[in-house]
Amino acid sequence: MNTRPDLFILDDLESKESTNTPELIEKSKSWFREEMLPAMAKNGICIYLGTILCYGSLLHYVIEERRDFKSEKFAAVESFAENETLWEKWREIYRSDNKDAADKAREFYVANEDAMLEGVKILWPGYWSYYELIVIREENGIKAFNQEYQNNPTDEERQIFKLSQFTWVNSEDIKDKKFKYFAGIDIAMGKEKGDYSVIATIARNIETGRCYLVDAYMARIHPDVLIDKVVEYTERYQYEYIAVEAQMAQEFIADKLTERLVTRGYPAHTRIKQVKQRTRKALRIEGMLPDIQNGKLRFHNRFKNSAEFSQFEMYPMHKHDDFPDAVQMAYSVAQQTNRKKAGSVGTYRY
Repeated sequence: MNTRPDLFILDDLESKESTNTPELIEKSKSWFREEMLPAMAKNGICIYLGTILCYGSLLHYVIEERRDFKSEKFAAVESFAENETLWEKWREIYRSDNKDAADKAREFYVANEDAMLEGVKILWPGYWSYYELIVIREENGIKAFNQEYQNNPTDEERQIFKLSQFTWVNSEDIKDKKFKYFAGIDIAMGKEKGDYSVIATIARNIETGRCYLVDAYMARIHPDVLIDKVVEYTERYQYEYIAVEAQMAQEFIADKLTERLVTRGYPAHTRIKQVKQRTRKALRIEGMLPDIQNGKLRFHNRFKNSAEFSQFEMYPMHKHDDFPDAVQMAYSVAQQTNRKKAGSVGTYRY
């Protein structure tokens, strides 16, 4: 008497080779639907374990589309650290040109461990520590880390900004150039809970007009703290112009920022451009792509593998786009003032 199996255990069925083309992926799905599942006994059980290698893959299809499967998706890091500032300092130490960089970065972490672990939640603390996972992300890159450890691969068909399209520079490349500096401020107030406030700093070469993203600050902070940070960055860079998002409740914060900067001697009434967005955010952000591709907008390599840059690399799949939005505002005001004579800058609106 012929019997059908009542249990299938599928473990890592797919590989890069088997998900190379849409045709190969469809072949796997057809086998799954037309051969494997029909071969199972009527009340059989199928257990499928694995890592999602790409959007639309067999496993992704089973998790997202099959209603006859009970699915769970796990990520090694369930919640990342809240203190982006300390982790950015850690990255600078870890990436420094020093043979003891890894040891010094570890020492910095140990000295600030409690603050650097605020908000952290990991799936399996008995196996990987948060620090070990962050080192893996730093060494392997965000794309590989998200795929292998977060079960969140990049959908390359939807991905707008690809790493290969960016031109990277280091401090030595730009140290002797003459710049004017511009800022884009994205205020989290009035948005979804969990959004970031961002200060993006663009340096525009006075001679060529080429722009560089040289610095940024990104954190979940109260608007009062953001104002303090903007004052700090303004005094450091002496911004030519500052573009501030001023939609609805944000306008109040933009006004408070203007008042505060005036008390510090900065001509904010003529140098702050309150941005009243008239174009969809996606169109504005994606509008930077041609200038990123042709090198008119370049990025300091400190942003490689950073939490900030992940919002570019994973766009539009990333749940946040505050950083690209702030960069777009800074780049836009830098470009607008580059096209106009000094003293004749019009109202900065879309």
